[in-house]
Amino acid sequence: MDALPGVIALTIGSIAFAPPPGAIATKVAFARLDNGVGFSVEEIDNCGFDGKTVSDLVERSRKSGCAALMLEVDSPGGLVHEGEKIVDTIIDAQAAGLTVIAWYGQAFSAASWIPFAAKIAVCKPTGTCGGSVIWARGPDGKPSPVDAKMASATIGKVKNAARTGSKDPILVDAIFRQEAEVWLAADGSLHTAEPEPGSKCLDDSKTVLNMDARMAQSIGFARGTAMTRDEAARVAGLASITWVELNDIVTARAKRVKDTEKKWESSSKKWFGLLGELFRKIDKAIDDSRTSAQAFAQGAQFANPNAKTLGSRARKELREFRSEKLGPALSPSDFDDALVLNGHGPIRAWVSDLQQRTAEGVQRIIELLETRKLDKIDEAESVRDELRSYLESASP
Repeated sequence: MDALPGVIALTIGSIAFAPPPGAIATKVAFARLDNGVGFSVEEIDNCGFDGKTVSDLVERSRKSGCAALMLEVDSPGGLVHEGEKIVDTIIDAQAAGLTVIAWYGQAFSAASWIPFAAKIAVCKPTGTCGGSVIWARGPDGKPSPVDAKMASATIGKVKNAARTGSKDPILVDAIFRQEAEVWLAADGSLHTAEPEPGSKCLDDSKTVLNMDARMAQSIGFARGTAMTRDEAARVAGLASITWVELNDIVTARAKRVKDTEKKWESSSKKWFGLLGELFRKIDKAIDDSRTSAQAFAQGAQFANPNAKTLGSRARKELREFRSEKLGPALSPSDFDDALVLNGHGPIRAWVSDLQQRTAEGVQRIIELLETRKLDKIDEAESVRDELRSYLESASP
């Protein structure tokens, strides 16, 4: 068993015997990670955690002089990119000397990567780890597994994490891919195919690997089982512990992202509420510009002195509405990067794209109308229709 700095423990089976009273206490940071991995407006409860959460936990652990960070994990998983950030953070933290302990109950999907990456994994008696098929939402809104090529980068990252966490990479393929198999040989080694008659199949090609507590212990994935964090610490080889409570970091992070969601809901409602007026102004600018263009084409500007300014006034109003009303209604700089819309891109990116494409569309319409040419005004109508279609599809 690996011992932590300053800790000497005799271990028999999964029970660690503490040094005698009076030994120097080891500071161990502790935080509970539950609910979803990442923050999504629809799919993940905003009481979850993300890469920034774990990064902040690691930073506080270091500043507090902790030898280890215990993460109590109970999560159904969530967003792939946040799971990858968590894995990277754990790898870097352990390389810098901080031991990460994953004490897990339900660790599925992206949350399962935490016990893989952690130097020490301890399972709750009813704990399970695995089931990490990556899926994406299709045009019809239904989820479906991504192909092997799309999943390969993430699988490779988790395999690397498994190696640094002293876990067999063979298990990684099995939690991601249904067709991957895991076999246990008599000598305790793991294989992707039956190595010899009488070997035990832990996961066949019909299922995705989910390790229960007994399996996790039997193959050395988990050091042992524990009902409480003190028991988990003893299983991990820790003794004479001073706990450093860090749950406030988890709740503060979740609150910050929840506040982002409230801002987004308020500002997006206001912004989309302005679109009716925007298109009324676009229609008026098109109609007035067409009237003006027709007058010029027929030489009627001399008979109608207002023909020249008719379109320009409407275009001026459209330009002012875009810059003074529509532009300030959304504030992407106030939105946390972690909040994701509908399981796709971050809210900040969605807002920025919305603003940019709308501004570009309106500007293009104005430029076409300023030509006072009927064919260009027809083109402006097409740009308007495309913009309307895009905004309708982008509406949350």
